[in-house]
Amino acid sequence: MKFLTTFPPTLLFVIGWGCYLLLLFPGFMTIDTVHQLLEGRSGEIGDWHSPVMTWFFGAVDGLYSGPGGMLVAQVSLIWGALWLFYRVGFADSAPRLGAVFLVALMFYPAVLGVAGAIWKDILMAGFAVLLAGAVMGAIEKPALKWHMTILALVAAVLVLLMRLNGIFLIFPLMVALSLAHLPSRGGFAMLCAILAGAAISIGLALSAMAVNEKVATRHLHSILSVAIFDVSGTVANLPSGARQEALFVQLPNPLTQGRSTAQLAATYNARDWQSVFKGDAPGLNDLQQFQTTFVAGYASLTPSERDALMGAWVAAIMTEPKAYLTHRADVFGWVSGFRRYQWQPAIFDPAAYPAELQAIVAPFSQQTNLQAGLERLFWKLSNYAPYKPWFCLLAAILLLTYLLARRRDEIAAFALCLAVPAHMFGLFLFAPTPDFRYSHVIFILTGLAFALTLCRPRQRTEQTSKPQPL
Repeated sequence: MKFLTTFPPTLLFVIGWGCYLLLLFPGFMTIDTVHQLLEGRSGEIGDWHSPVMTWFFGAVDGLYSGPGGMLVAQVSLIWGALWLFYRVGFADSAPRLGAVFLVALMFYPAVLGVAGAIWKDILMAGFAVLLAGAVMGAIEKPALKWHMTILALVAAVLVLLMRLNGIFLIFPLMVALSLAHLPSRGGFAMLCAILAGAAISIGLALSAMAVNEKVATRHLHSILSVAIFDVSGTVANLPSGARQEALFVQLPNPLTQGRSTAQLAATYNARDWQSVFKGDAPGLNDLQQFQTTFVAGYASLTPSERDALMGAWVAAIMTEPKAYLTHRADVFGWVSGFRRYQWQPAIFDPAAYPAELQAIVAPFSQQTNLQAGLERLFWKLSNYAPYKPWFCLLAAILLLTYLLARRRDEIAAFALCLAVPAHMFGLFLFAPTPDFRYSHVIFILTGLAFALTLCRPRQRTEQTSKPQPL
């Protein structure tokens, strides 16, 4: 028992890092991971997934073939960022309790269950933790304010380089970062921080887009998949007739030739954006190996056809908002876990691969008995509420309500709580499937916010009416 009061807290993070490597090595590849590996090796990098990650994957693969090198990199990123978060937020106020809470968070099934998959989403989560630690450092460590600000901006760009929809996640944290540089925290200061946070977020997003575009050698126009899904869903939620046809005819001819609005409405499924291309009588025509669109993308469409598809997307949103929002709400029901179906809530073994990819995957596909047992356990646990994204979203909102009432001084916890619904709002707008990887980051961010609230003593017993100095 003496160890519980005398152990060096940093040792827990080192042990956690080692346990992750032992449990997850050599890392798990899904079909899109395999294609990223092949692109990284060839140097022909598409932009369906993060080009920067693909380039880095290729570079690491040159040092250690397969997913093992990337696993070490992403596990080290997550645990290193978590340790920084601990050092900034807990080392002076709750060193042992904070360390235990944060390390336990990383073994929460919804966090550990997909942490070994070589995905941009896992790297995005690691950079998000790094961003959270840097923002908290800028707020709470005046001597390190500018160092932490620079680190926060770098981490935010890295979040966006992994996934551009990370702009929703980083926005509350950029507002908090802006507050750290203002002389007060009154209403006017908050308005200035919000405007600055929005400007910084947009600027960083544009920078990330430019970098990814520069790294990519093939542009696949992946945003068009969301456009097709939203137009299809809007058509399916409209009453049959002229309004359906008015949207359908705006889709480019390669998609609609020989098809009809009735077929599109019949094959649409809010659970999966690819449903309109599947079945015996698909609602839309396939485009160049659509099952592996991140290989072919929408390069077969001409610029004018891509413009027409984007125009149809805008028309669906602007002219039929009720049908569009009905479609998006139905999709979000799957994404948030309100519906029982969840896609890949635990990855401890490679998925099925086409025959031509088996040779690539085979050397890295031997699952240990422990990994197999964890996978079975986590799949069972995924049926219960604490594993569902909606449960995590609700927990973040409840904590935010408590902070508003009792702990308004906890700016970093506020920002983390707000980042959760902000990220889920981005999924409401753009998520194409209920893939659990999209929601992985919100479990970590919510856990960090709870750690700040529960493990540290209150900084002030009451909020005064005067502006508080930094």
